Amino acid sequence: MLFFICLILVYLGLNLFIWKRSVNWLHNLHGIFHAKWFTILFTAVHILLAVSPAAYALFSNAAIKFAIKYISNIWIGIFIYAMFFMVLSLLVTVAGRLARRIKKGDPLRRRFVVIRGAVVAVLIIGFSTYGMVHVGNIKTSTYDITVNKACAAGNELKVVLIADMHMGYSIGEEQMTKMVRRINDQNPDLVCIAGDIFDNDYSALQNPDKLIEIYRSIKSKYGVYACYGNHDVVENLVGGFTVPFGDVQKNETEMNDFLEKANIKLLQDQTQLVDQAFYVIGRRDYSKPGTENGSRKSIKDLMEGVDRTKPVLLIDHQPKDLQEVADAGVDVDLSGHTHDGQIFPGNLTIRLLWENACGYLKKDNMHSIVTSGVGIWGPAMRVGTDSEIAVININFKQKTTD
Repeated sequence: MLFFICLILVYLGLNLFIWKRSVNWLHNLHGIFHAKWFTILFTAVHILLAVSPAAYALFSNAAIKFAIKYISNIWIGIFIYAMFFMVLSLLVTVAGRLARRIKKGDPLRRRFVVIRGAVVAVLIIGFSTYGMVHVGNIKTSTYDITVNKACAAGNELKVVLIADMHMGYSIGEEQMTKMVRRINDQNPDLVCIAGDIFDNDYSALQNPDKLIEIYRSIKSKYGVYACYGNHDVVENLVGGFTVPFGDVQKNETEMNDFLEKANIKLLQDQTQLVDQAFYVIGRRDYSKPGTENGSRKSIKDLMEGVDRTKPVLLIDHQPKDLQEVADAGVDVDLSGHTHDGQIFPGNLTIRLLWENACGYLKKDNMHSIVTSGVGIWGPAMRVGTDSEIAVININFKQKTTD
């Protein structure tokens, strides 16, 4: 609770910083912006945007709630870039003063303030607009790997990995239709969904029946298998962060029913032998497993009874404990969660937090593949990263001995 309160105070303080910098620039830009009515109007709009991440919860009407939440997701991205570029411009100003290039009494100072503010405004608008548009551009990443085992399904297996759709306020039918089209273009043998299918609130789905129909149109020889992620639970969120009170974070019955109707096999700490040829294991999420006691089975327990001569594919939302997973005998570890940082500069810092933040990593005999995901969380933008599906071409090669 203390962390949450501190987070709110920091957020309010940063909004005050953005407001003051914006008003100062507008006052220097033109005399009309000095008018009291304009300052009041600008302040009111800023306050409405600033409180939107929490305000949506005050409304019961689905349409109003959806609209406010959608706007708040855009605002969060604008807020991040406003902070980033305003702080950067402030550092440039401080550096200029230290170098005695910019003086407080200099008559050219107003021109500098106007130009500096215009550059910041263009950058904020440019990055935000690009990020909102770029979300819908779904790329295909391809990985060719070799597993030194024989497989009764044949010498090759084409797996499509998707994750982090976050269906709800920002992602709906249009993005899912594009995704399924991309999947079917690959003619996959198997499709694996590595969690965060929903964005916490099932009621945010505008047309669940249509979305179910879209998912049912996925064409895959051995079907579609999925695990849940940390956002596939019901919980109270403010700006994407968990509010530290409420019930146990559990999976909604509606979510389970959705997957069943969509012909998606949900594996919750379960092991499935597919066509007597290979195993698919689906793990509960590491941080929010959706169980009453917050527990999930160990990979060692999940591997009990598994025929190690057959290929083993693991779907685990978060790419954690890779060495432990490799030691347990998993051949291919499929994950999501990281979004590859989603928006700049997160794409530059995310690799400090994960051994495999996105892409491919070989861990002993195990192949770890992490996708940046199809959808978005929080800011309704992607900058410096791509929405993607990952195609894994697995070549099976019987291990030989000398």
